[in-house]
Amino acid sequence: MAGPGAARGETCLPPLFEGGQRLARIGEARVLWLGLLLRQHEVCRRPARRPGELRVLVFGNSGIFGFPLPAEHTAVGLLNRRFARQGTPAHLYNLAFPFTYQVKDAVILSEALRYRPDVIVYGTTLADYYHVAPNAYPPLVAFFDANTGGVRRLAAREPAGLVEPIDRYRDAYAGAATPWRNFRQLGLYLREGARELGLHARRRWFPDLPDSPVRIESRRDRYDCRAVEERFERDFGGWRDWSLLAFLGEAGRRTGAEVVVVNWPVAREPRGACHNVRYPTRELAAYRRWLRAETARLGFRLVDLQDRFDASLFVDSLHLGPRGQRGVADLLEAPLRDVLLARRRR
Repeated sequence: MAGPGAARGETCLPPLFEGGQRLARIGEARVLWLGLLLRQHEVCRRPARRPGELRVLVFGNSGIFGFPLPAEHTAVGLLNRRFARQGTPAHLYNLAFPFTYQVKDAVILSEALRYRPDVIVYGTTLADYYHVAPNAYPPLVAFFDANTGGVRRLAAREPAGLVEPIDRYRDAYAGAATPWRNFRQLGLYLREGARELGLHARRRWFPDLPDSPVRIESRRDRYDCRAVEERFERDFGGWRDWSLLAFLGEAGRRTGAEVVVVNWPVAREPRGACHNVRYPTRELAAYRRWLRAETARLGFRLVDLQDRFDASLFVDSLHLGPRGQRGVADLLEAPLRDVLLARRRR
């Protein structure tokens, strides 16, 4: 079936993850090929519920994905329900994906532009600016291994701000056998589909049997600030040299979409010269100054959420619990509504 949001000639697939509201299951990502993940997502097939409904594509890491919460308790899910109740002709599509890495986000954005966004929302934090390519983190190795075709297409575009890391990935997979990788991913998709059918049957036949609860355990990190500083210098040195923001500018011009950048909050758990287990305080401050300057230069709307949330609202250094996600929805609603209104007036 080809949905109204699908690219011309594209067939949408049955949804896998929470009715197609996400690109991955909470806590695991086995199917990684975007050729399947985007087609099972509601972005491919959801019909507009109101005349002139605007399509808002949301990208980012596991924070804006909403880990470890179900989709309805994330900022994206909450905003969609508010817009539906208020009659706002807009729908947010959560295309965020676990793991902090802007090069991964660039591949997803590049592949998703065919779904005709009116607004692009990018939730980001300094952790996304890991300055190593290829990335040796096993889940990201698997992601790029499954999306060699997407990497090649993006490399052919010579994306502003990311030419160097994307070219490194293209060269690393120059001899990769893409059809075999796609075939293996299709097998994983079918197994995930069988699992989803089983869950659906269990809910239908045994409605009083609760689903396995998602465990939300707050973790307060104990860390050595000196080790944080050394790790940051090793893995993030030169972080300003690669920037998805420049590619977002290209994407906005190509599609005519408005761009909103959200500085995703991180927990403040200071120790010595460090903000938390992820960053030295001075580097996070430098990142915020740079982000303000870059978004202003590119003409993006910036919503800076840093320092708006108490550490008690976080599950860990990056992920917000239910109250925190509600807080994000509260702080995003007005600026996003302003952007939607301006878009409708164009």
